[in-house]
Amino acid sequence: MQAKDVQVANHVDWRRAGAGYLKKCRYCPETIYMTVGWDGVWRPYESWAAHNVNENEWVLHHCR
Repeated sequence: MQAKDVQVANHVDWRRAGAGYLKKCRYCPETIYMTVGWDGVWRPYESWAAHNVNENEWVLHHCR
């Protein structure tokens, strides 16, 4: 994903009161979705916006 695409997706999610945001993984070139769980811990997930998983599929991100 381009940086502008990430900014737009984050803005749309923020407007929906989302609890996470898109960012580039610091260990690989993939775009990931960071979200906070009920326990207060931030976890990285594969991104729907980057087409890494199907929509409504929650898969933890593991660098390849």
